[in-house]
Amino acid sequence: MKRFIVAALAAALAGTAAQAAEFTPVQGGTAAASFASSGPFEQSFVANAGLLTNFAFTFATTNRTATTSTVTFSLFTQNGDTALASQTTNLSGLTFRTLGGFVDVFAGSVALTAGTTYRAVLSSDSSSLALGYNNASDAYAQGALTRRSNSDAACVAGSNRCDANFRYSVQPIAAVPEPASWALMLTGFALVGGAARYRRRATVLRYH
Repeated sequence: MKRFIVAALAAALAGTAAQAAEFTPVQGGTAAASFASSGPFEQSFVANAGLLTNFAFTFATTNRTATTSTVTFSLFTQNGDTALASQTTNLSGLTFRTLGGFVDVFAGSVALTAGTTYRAVLSSDSSSLALGYNNASDAYAQGALTRRSNSDAACVAGSNRCDANFRYSVQPIAAVPEPASWALMLTGFALVGGAARYRRRATVLRYH
């Protein structure tokens, strides 16, 4: 009986917990653009509903000896001027003119609205940091990488051909248990408590 109650409670609570979903709209791009000459950068994307918990990009260095740097990530709505989140990250292990794997530049919790366009903005004062992107085709049709300099033939404003390598994670917002689920849980707790009291009483009688 107790096992059944515990199983029922677990089932009732299962709807309130959900795994974070990871999305990688663009990866594998081998081009890199310097923050010093073309930054800041912004990558627009259409959100999935939930809590944004992570955002990552790929980076390289244009200086053999400069293997560390800092970058600031800020999140905006498509037309908004107020940052929904902002975080500065210290980068290390940067490789010369070679993009490394994804590096997390944001970890937190920001509510996103499904179907809404957001802008992930990256800025850096580094003279050697470069951002990885894909310039072979329109790798991500729902957004684009915007650069301060539009002189690059692969990233002319309006062509929408460039997209940064980027990845992000969204945690579904837990649903509030239905009244019936709450009733089941409360009943289950009461029954478990009653079973425990009965077991203790039976133990006392056994030794008498």
